[in-house]
Amino acid sequence: MSLVMLGRDMEAVPGAALGWESSADMKTWTFDIDSSLHWSDETPVSAGDFVFTWQYYADPDHAYDYAAYFARLGVTNWERVNLGVLPLSDLGVEATDDQTLVFHLDRPTPHVPRFLVYGAPLARHQALLHGTLYGNDPETAVSFTPWILTDWKPNQHSMFEPNLEYTGRLQPKIEKVKFVFSENGFDQYRAGAIDSISGPFGSAEQAQILNDPDLVDERGASPGDFRTHYLTFNFRDELFADSRVRRSIAHAVDRRLLIDSVVGQGSGVPSYGIFMAGFPDAVTEELRTFQRLNLARARALLTGAGYPNGEGFPQIELAPRSQSVFGQTVASVITEQLAQNLGIEIDVVDRDELGAPDTQAPRITLDAIGADYLDASSFLRVFKTNGRHNWNDDEFEALRLAAIENPDPEERQAQTMELQTMLSEQAADVFLWSEVRAQLHKPYLKGPWRDENAAGWSGLQPPGWSPGFGAHNIYTVYVGDDVSGYDRSPF
Repeated sequence: MSLVMLGRDMEAVPGAALGWESSADMKTWTFDIDSSLHWSDETPVSAGDFVFTWQYYADPDHAYDYAAYFARLGVTNWERVNLGVLPLSDLGVEATDDQTLVFHLDRPTPHVPRFLVYGAPLARHQALLHGTLYGNDPETAVSFTPWILTDWKPNQHSMFEPNLEYTGRLQPKIEKVKFVFSENGFDQYRAGAIDSISGPFGSAEQAQILNDPDLVDERGASPGDFRTHYLTFNFRDELFADSRVRRSIAHAVDRRLLIDSVVGQGSGVPSYGIFMAGFPDAVTEELRTFQRLNLARARALLTGAGYPNGEGFPQIELAPRSQSVFGQTVASVITEQLAQNLGIEIDVVDRDELGAPDTQAPRITLDAIGADYLDASSFLRVFKTNGRHNWNDDEFEALRLAAIENPDPEERQAQTMELQTMLSEQAADVFLWSEVRAQLHKPYLKGPWRDENAAGWSGLQPPGWSPGFGAHNIYTVYVGDDVSGYDRSPF
């Protein structure tokens, strides 16, 4: 269980920490660890467990997979500790007592609670005794959630049964949870072997769902990681330094046709900005005017840029960042639309998935980005000066930096909304669609987790069934009395 967890409306709620507060400059954050929590071997959960875990993240000897993620918080001395220049004890995470955890940061950071949704602690005493992978073995696993690992078969399933030593305040309504890892989950769901499954579903599966009234009733939807797909430009090319060219392309793409013909009905929603509905401080429909399908406007802009009906427009290339059949198909549909609607010819080419735009790169890239954590800074950082995309705008960068550190939530929200407007209005990217994570749940799975949340999403919302990151789904689901009326495989 992380210090902070997600509520149903994507809000930060207490997890292992009962509460938190920051210094006036938001560079020091203090978390109060719930003193009622104990590991399943009755060892108290302590602030020291979190200090040990963060030192593990930063330890260069471990080469931890997600070290780059945790580095973004800006913990004091992170870089030098991670390089091995300073000892682990100099990392800016400390336990002032067993129940008080303090983060010291290099800069004001208002979004600390949302960032810390991910980061469940290691049990220090168990890691020192059995190594940090102790949790993979039922013989050595310990837990302070309501469940504990009792069986794990790699690539098959993991079984969690009641942790009889659980002392927390979140009281679940189910005893056992079995996570099944399968490439045939949809078929297993139809056969009654699985109670709940999340997509993405293939086009054939999606068609089955939409044509089956029972499956339609069992369907839920969530934004997943709020992933948005878009076209980004090589701004070192003089052609795309002209915003009229970029805006022309934005107004010439039929997003609904793209979704219906390639992405799949129910698998995406048209996007006109970087955030989708439900993300904190998202601006959605208000941005339509800047990028919606408007062929008259698109052609007028291209003419104004000196290319009437596409005449004289140079031959350029479009490359999907993801080298997949799906990515190639999406790119082909877009180029066909631009040829038909604007008279410009664009070749679809392959591209190194990890390549960054430079003077030799394809001039347009089909890209996508999802949220690493639920704060605007997670998305907006890709537009920083000399960042992932080489759209460098001094006014945008100044506002972005101001918003990151602004301690006033209302001012910060207004700045975030203005930043989204700048991206769409100037067509820094051409936003195409945002993914919808379709899902299916048997009718006998009950609970308020199925209800529509404040953003209009119904069903299993982020972070899914995880007991460590979300304070709603797994803690509110229960099996109804009507389960006996369904064909269901033995647990």
